[in-house]
Amino acid sequence: IRDRSNMPTDGLPTGAFRNGACLAFTTFTDGGIYALMGGRYDDTNRTLFYRFDIYDEVWQPLANTPHAQGAGDALVYCGYDGNLYAFLGSREHGSVFARYFLDNNTWQILPSIWNKTDDGCSLTWAGTTPQYIYALQGEVDETIPNTNFARYNVVTKEWEELAPIPETNGVGDGASLIWVSDYRIFALGGGGADESPGYNFYCYYINNDTWQKLDDIPYPVGYYVGNRLAYANNSIYYWQGAPSTWEGGGNRFCQYLLSNYSSENKTNTLY
Repeated sequence: IRDRSNMPTDGLPTGAFRNGACLAFTTFTDGGIYALMGGRYDDTNRTLFYRFDIYDEVWQPLANTPHAQGAGDALVYCGYDGNLYAFLGSREHGSVFARYFLDNNTWQILPSIWNKTDDGCSLTWAGTTPQYIYALQGEVDETIPNTNFARYNVVTKEWEELAPIPETNGVGDGASLIWVSDYRIFALGGGGADESPGYNFYCYYINNDTWQKLDDIPYPVGYYVGNRLAYANNSIYYWQGAPSTWEGGGNRFCQYLLSNYSSENKTNTLY
């Protein structure tokens, strides 16, 4: 196993990853991890998009995104059509929703339900029928709580507003979505628009458009942006990625055991 501190960065520009940077893995056949490089609020035209080949361990520049990137970036692979979908932008630059075609390295701007996204914007593909991509808009205002939640029909290219995530203070910088199986999506609230630490963890039921609050996560997320949920081996994982002054020191790595979902909602701290 390669030491994760020594993975190659050759081919990347200086200062590659900025606010809103995010990654998406496609398939082992493709072997690609795709990366939006993000952008600062004063970057008006940063459109860098790269692919990391997991077999050759090299970075490759791809077609620039069709809109400036920023804190409102989000990226997800859709197994239905084998393409990537993304929100690109921020509250400063405005945002677009777009599709990236893996087979010909091109982008297409699609209809969008929101004209801006920001910190905590998140996407997840739910491999159910019909085919949907679910989205949180993120913290588009630093003082007004935002709980907007919607889904995009990959077949009809239409958006639908859904029951808002029940975050009293709105989603924050650490908001995140993950679909794991059947008709459930899990989410981190991510802290409030007032930058308060976020302990809230939820399950969204696709079948009846309802949310359930689960046990609090052991260490809070927020203040720093980034999609932090991942799924493997019947467990959900999150990286805290918060200020060092917060409970847990900001660098905890935790596991949520789905086998205990209906009874204990048990969460383990791994590191």
